[in-house]
Amino acid sequence: MASNPVTLAEFALTTKDKVLEKIAKNLVRESKAIGTVPWVSMDVMSVVNKKWQTLPAGGTRNINEGFSQVKGSTKDESWEPRFYGLDVQIDVQLENVQNAIESETSLQTKMSLAGLSRDWTYDFAVNTPVVNPKGMYGLQYLVSNYQNSRQQVWIDSNAANTGTALDVTASTANTQKFINALHKAMKYVGKDHPGKLYAYLNESMYLGVSVALRASGLLDTTTDAFGRQFTTFAGMPLIDLGTKSDQVTECVGITEGTGGASTSIYIVRWDSSDGAIGVQKGQMKVYDPLKGAEMESVPAHLLRIDWGCMIIPRSDYCIARVGGIQNPAAWTVPA
Repeated sequence: MASNPVTLAEFALTTKDKVLEKIAKNLVRESKAIGTVPWVSMDVMSVVNKKWQTLPAGGTRNINEGFSQVKGSTKDESWEPRFYGLDVQIDVQLENVQNAIESETSLQTKMSLAGLSRDWTYDFAVNTPVVNPKGMYGLQYLVSNYQNSRQQVWIDSNAANTGTALDVTASTANTQKFINALHKAMKYVGKDHPGKLYAYLNESMYLGVSVALRASGLLDTTTDAFGRQFTTFAGMPLIDLGTKSDQVTECVGITEGTGGASTSIYIVRWDSSDGAIGVQKGQMKVYDPLKGAEMESVPAHLLRIDWGCMIIPRSDYCIARVGGIQNPAAWTVPA
């Protein structure tokens, strides 16, 4: 039986497990995206997602008559969790060093969690079975393969991600085209339905949205449970996905399109009914596999983190991509 959806940020603030609390807080601090996903826990190795397809038609009747028997049709999709984690290895000679501001155990754990959260975020954004077959499907792959075709809103010159990318600040008309595309994508994912909308983008695009829309009065701010401030567009938080663990590669690239140096904004409505949802195989596991003993190969202790998870779109209309946008650094009014 699935649990009620809880974000990792909410879990970090409510769990009684002090070890998991610290791990969750560090993951959320390093990745704003990882804290926005609502997770349900299902201790299974595969999940069947039943998507709505054809709705049953309503009927009418006369007195003393019955209604026609109808049934909606669904599409079954099978999903399997992908496992993320790492082994933090600490040499026993470094565990009690006194001349450091922070212990080696704490330092290496924080750095390991930072790397894990960044690489998880990269997969969350753009991973495909070809790039990393062991990783979960990213938003880019999901919107192309598990969503209705209208969920991809292209604003390049060919309206197909094959033409010249849009310079949003080149003219008032271009700015308006960009704003219209954002509103369209929000409508397409069901902004009037239950759930929470988020927009995921790279740093350059995050700054670009501010440049293009600051004067329009459409930008605002909100804060999360950790007191961090987020820029919002029409009430939708904008989440800068940052970089991979190499601290260079953007999770959402600036050269996604074939026709030019284009980038995209991914909009998701999170809702367990007909939106997107995160499913984790039970609770994240954090433990010492050696139970305090040293490794045989080296004099070191281990801390293991193991987390099975996946992102599942519950309908064909809960993720959208606004693409064909020129890298904001190259705009007429650059970000």
